[in-house]
Amino acid sequence: MRKKLLKQKQFKKAYCFLVEGKTEEHYINLLKKIYEKVVRVECCNGGGANGVLKYSKKYVADNKGLFSDFIILYDEDTRARNIKIVEKREKELDSLKYSEVKRIVFNPCFEQWILWHFKKKKENTCEKVTSVLKKYIPDYQKNDFEQIEKYIDKEKIQEVLKLQTTDNFTEIINQVFN
Repeated sequence: MRKKLLKQKQFKKAYCFLVEGKTEEHYINLLKKIYEKVVRVECCNGGGANGVLKYSKKYVADNKGLFSDFIILYDEDTRARNIKIVEKREKELDSLKYSEVKRIVFNPCFEQWILWHFKKKKENTCEKVTSVLKKYIPDYQKNDFEQIEKYIDKEKIQEVLKLQTTDNFTEIINQVFN
């Protein structure tokens, strides 16, 4: 007796990045452009970790049928300022029981990730990161991604991905864009 094999459709993953600010939004858009991938980027326009998590909880609840994965990006420096509220929001987001929500917290801030494209040393504060970053991108201004785009290309991205193999963001980028 022959068994009929049912073919399972393979669905493409649909990714949505929920990001704290314009720098993160522009960086993800640069990855989209370089790797020619379709992903959604929703910018929370600041508000720190608390604002991102509050926005993300509603966004995930309203859109979980549209995306297979949600990736939420925010900075440790803004998380630490409101730790009790942020921890509460993180638990609320976890309680949605949507398994494909990933939170990436940049320590001290997202600009550290940008700096790793040029210098393979971790800095302790966002102010120090920005100061050192200006040595490599002289006209660097937060949220002015045109300057960053002049200095970061596919080769630099591939270099940083090789060096930061234990970083959760590295895993996400490799999963989504490679």
